[in-house]
Amino acid sequence: MKYILAHDMGTSGDKATLFTTDGVLYKSVVASYSCSYGKENQVEQNPEEWYAAVCSASRELLKDEDPSDILGIGFSGQMMGAVLLGKKGELLRPAIIWADQRAVRETEWIRQQIGEERFYQITGNRNNPTNSIAKLLWVKRHEELPIEKMLSCKD
Repeated sequence: MKYILAHDMGTSGDKATLFTTDGVLYKSVVASYSCSYGKENQVEQNPEEWYAAVCSASRELLKDEDPSDILGIGFSGQMMGAVLLGKKGELLRPAIIWADQRAVRETEWIRQQIGEERFYQITGNRNNPTNSIAKLLWVKRHEELPIEKMLSCKD
């Protein structure tokens, strides 16, 4: 039998499933990972745990199957997060996930600079602390990441 392997990278874990080519659910597993909660409504995760969960869930689903029977793999995941990587793809800090609300001041600064309507026109989203741009601005203002490790437009 042939299958489609699907991974849904949610807030609490990877919900992985095997579907038949007719769209029938064949098997499903969940591989959990943790969240770190900090002051000012901070919520972070370690992307390396995401990868470990995908590997673990895939191994569990395929332990009695022939991997060559997988016709395709699909991923869905959290949105509005910030995963900061260096020039060589190395993780610079834990991921700031969608639920994080620390960037209240940065959201206000964005509102003052361009306004709510213009922000929506540019991004298609409402200006709020969950947006990735606000999170990136928060990191820029509050953390000292080595500039030489960060990506630049010239690379």
